[in-house]
Order: sequence, then structure tokens, then C-alpha cells
Amino acid sequence: MIAPAALVGRPLLGRGAARGAVMALVALCVGALIAFRQVPTAAAAVALILVLVGLVVSGLPQAGLFAGILAVLLVPYSLMLVGPCLAFATVVAARRERRRRLTFVDVMVVLYVLGVIASWVATGPVDGSTGKLALAVVSPLAFYLAGTRVSHQATEPVLWVLLTAGAVAATTLFFELLVTHRPLFVPEQSYLWSSLHSVVSRPGGVLRSPPGAADVLAMTSLAALPLLTRVSGRKRALAGGCLIVSLMGIVATLERSAMIAGIVGGVLYLVLSRTVHVARLLLGAAAVIGVLLVAVPLIGSTTWYRQGVLRRGTLAARQSTWASAWPLTTNSVGHGTVGHGINSLEIGKPETPGRPDPDVVSDPQLLTAGPHSQYIRTLFEQGALGLVVLVGWLGGAILTAVAAVRVLRGRPERAVVAAAAAGIAAFMIESAAGDTVRELPTFAVAALLAGIVVAHAARTRASPVVRGQGATMGAPGEREPVPKVMA
Repeated sequence: MIAPAALVGRPLLGRGAARGAVMALVALCVGALIAFRQVPTAAAAVALILVLVGLVVSGLPQAGLFAGILAVLLVPYSLMLVGPCLAFATVVAARRERRRRLTFVDVMVVLYVLGVIASWVATGPVDGSTGKLALAVVSPLAFYLAGTRVSHQATEPVLWVLLTAGAVAATTLFFELLVTHRPLFVPEQSYLWSSLHSVVSRPGGVLRSPPGAADVLAMTSLAALPLLTRVSGRKRALAGGCLIVSLMGIVATLERSAMIAGIVGGVLYLVLSRTVHVARLLLGAAAVIGVLLVAVPLIGSTTWYRQGVLRRGTLAARQSTWASAWPLTTNSVGHGTVGHGINSLEIGKPETPGRPDPDVVSDPQLLTAGPHSQYIRTLFEQGALGLVVLVGWLGGAILTAVAAVRVLRGRPERAVVAAAAAGIAAFMIESAAGDTVRELPTFAVAALLAGIVVAHAARTRASPVVRGQGATMGAPGEREPVPKVMA
């Protein structure tokens, strides 16, 4: 096991350093799994090491990322580590390009991982169940690392995998909504959006919840928008069909925050990519507003609209939860700075037995339903430092994309970077009304898009570009010819 691991690590660190570092890392991880009596997981880790070696030998490093995306979007959540591990296979197997400088986004990602680990160790309890929770928060960042390894040639296939996987996941929503009328992948008794707990049943499909499904579909749809302008014929028809299925899936969930995030992300994509003239953009926005003004009065009296879309009282209930959580986050300097602990809102639930935090006990709503905001949750669990790191990572990725598109004028990569930034912006909007980081598929897609932004921005700085050049998606830039000056 050690020799193959060292072989796989060589592309990352070199022959000498890789052997010792990878041997220590593998031994530490497998040993910790066995110590916490997670023997099946340890066996799976050993098997995945063989997958890494297979990818190196086969010369198809991006296959790990493709399989990871499919696994994280279409495989039941009980096998949550399969997707991140396959994505990490791309990291260790991909051929290293020119060494790039460490960016602000990279630093924020490293600080985020270190903060989660330090919070878990400091607040405890350090055992298998809490370790699995902490790992679930950190593991999606394997997709960020894989995204930074996505080559120019692999960019378009990655977008295709995201789009088609999202469309397939959307079909499970329709199956639950129209055929079974009950959740297929979650026990109905614990499903909060079924007819047992709500007047209007809302499907979650293979993504297990309406918020999680809608958030993922919004990001995959936005990320795949460049395909509509880069392909033609049957491929464009396929891309358009998958996009329509994904958008219909968002509507089927009746998730308002994802709809708003999708609209805002779409506008951001059009502004950054410049694929549509501003006048046409305003005309399209006016047409959409006109349709809404006509349609809303017609459906406003229906039961599904009032109880499924409007859901009067839900916003007030969430504001009440946020207001009650705020004093608990600032009741001490330590809580305000570093929070109560990464798992403080999870310990005490049936699936994570243990002694809950006294502040959580004082407000049982936080334990049963959560704060319904990733920013409030991060502030409670990791304090102001954790919130600054999370917002700095996501906001830094968007600012990196904005800076990159200014250089990529006339290049097809501009649309890719703009679409990834739009997906990240949608994730940030969705995080205001949901616990997005705890949703593995949602966090994984956002991390992947951030990695793609960083990778394209690094290549932009490494090679000069010219307006109008680049016939295919991801073509490398060339220097602009210097005009001759007549004497």
C-alpha cells in the first residue's frame, strides 16, 4: 500500500519528498480510521489508493474528477466520501503544469481546512462520529484542488459532466413528484418536505432535499451556460435540453432562494461574459417582469402557490431563529472569535449522540432545525474568524474571476470564468437562507467552480492573450504580433 501511494505522490512533491510525506499521510489516515473502528472505511481508503495508481498508469487523470462529480451528485449520501476521493485522484494523477503562485483564494482554503481541524480537536469530542462530521465539511475541498488541475482541454468535458449529471438528478425530482409522491432516497418519516410534515410535498430526489437539489441545479446550470455558445448542432440541442430539465427541476422544488440565486447568477454571467448586449439584456429583463406581472395574479389564489411558493411565515420564523442565535454567538469573547466548535450544532442529534453545548440546549430550535443560514451557522460554530475565511474564499474567487475576464476579452475562456463566478455567486446567495456547507453535493460543486476560476486566472497571468483569438474552448493564448513601423 505504501509503495503505490508514494508512486502516486511523486507528481505532487517530487520523488524524494513525496515518499515520506505520502507514506506518513496514508498511514495516519488509515490508522485513525482503524482506531475509531471505521474498518470498512479504512478498507475503502486502501481500495481508492489502487484507483489512484490506476489513473496514473492509464494516463487519464481527469477520469477521477468526472467519476467524482457523478458520484457526488448521483450516489446516495451514505457513500459521501467516494466522490471527494475520486476527485482527489485527479489531483495526484494530473500532470503538473508550470508552478503557479499561491493565491489569496488558496490561502483562504488552507485556513478554512486548518480552522475546521483545529476547532474539532479543541472542542471535541474527538471520536469517530464527530470526526466523520468534520471530514464531511472538509472533504468537498478535494474538488477545489481538482478544479485547479483542470487543463484547458478538459474544461469543456467537465462542464458537460456537470450539466448532464445535474439533468439526471433533476429527473429523480420529477419521478418523486409525479410517480411515487414520496421520497425515494430518504425515510419518509424523517423527510421534512413530505406530505406528513407539510401541506405541499416538495421533491428532493437523489440529492435528498429540495434546498440541496435546487442549489446544485442552479450552479450546474449556470456553469454549463458557455456550452450553448461553444457547440452547435446536436450538441447544442442536447445542452439546451439538459439545461431546460435542470431549470424545471428547480421549479419543481419550489425553492425560492435557488430561483433568486439563479436569476442573479444569470445576470452576472451575462455582464461578465458580454455574450448579450446590454440593451438586449434590459429588454429581456423587461419581458420577464411583464410575464410575472401577468402570471402571478392568475396563480396567486392557488393552494400550491400560497403554501408551496409564498409559504407565509417562513421568513419571519427564520428571522426569529437568526435573532435568537445572535446573542449566543457574542456571549463571550471566545465564542465571538472562534465559535462554539465545528460540530456544536450537530452533537446531541440522534445520529450524533453526545452532550450538546449548553448554549444549544438553551435554544432547542438550533439543534432540531438549525439556523437556516450558513453565515449564521459558521459564526456560531467557528466564530468571526471562520466567517471571514469562508466569505474571503468565496468572495475572493469571484473577484479573481472579475479580474480575469478583463484580460480574456474575445477569448472563449472568458465565458467559462464568468459562468463559474456566476455559480459561486449563486452559492453565496443560497447560503444566506440555507446550511449549504453541510450539503456535500452543493459544497462540492461550489468548490470545483472556485478551483476552475483559480486555474484559468493563473493561466491568464502566465500567457499573454489577444482579443478575438482562440477557436476552441480553452485554447492557449498567443502573443500579439508587433506591427512594423515604416521609417
